[in-house]
Amino acid sequence: MNEPYWIVEFASENDVKLLASRSVSLRNCLELWGHARDLQKLHEKLKCYPKNLMEPYFQPNRSFKIEVETFCKHFTQKRKS
Repeated sequence: MNEPYWIVEFASENDVKLLASRSVSLRNCLELWGHARDLQKLHEKLKCYPKNLMEPYFQPNRSFKIEVETFCKHFTQKRKS
């Protein structure tokens, strides 16, 4: 296996929920804001991500979490933050 993730596009969040409700071995569904082979390229991609899609997560009454996932590579927790 080269990569443990499938990157797929859905028309709506409800479609994701429907697929997840029918899945037996699905571990999680993530909203991917960007991916790259190095930090600089990832940062460039994230700066280009539409602000209106990020806005709902940056409200005073909302919380969110950013996770750094790696595959066949190890980063210390300090390097991830």
